[in-house]
Amino acid sequence: MLVDGNQIDDDDLALLPQTEAHGTDAPTTITDIERDAIERALAATSGNRRHAAARLGMPLRTFYDKLKRYGISIVAWFVGTAVT
Repeated sequence: MLVDGNQIDDDDLALLPQTEAHGTDAPTTITDIERDAIERALAATSGNRRHAAARLGMPLRTFYDKLKRYGISIVAWFVGTAVT
């Protein structure tokens, strides 16, 4: 990790920049960020799980495990809405 000076501050550990562009709906936890990334990858690949997993650099088995863990339904992507 690269920081200015000898001390690590809160800003150095932030995963996402805190700007107005993110609004109040911005993911705030690792789980939220990961779920959001999975949902975006599915949307970008029209629900194709294999392509979404590849887009995220994630093994397909791990991708399926995360879909189950987060309760993401693939059927919902075919009608254009994520169901949780």
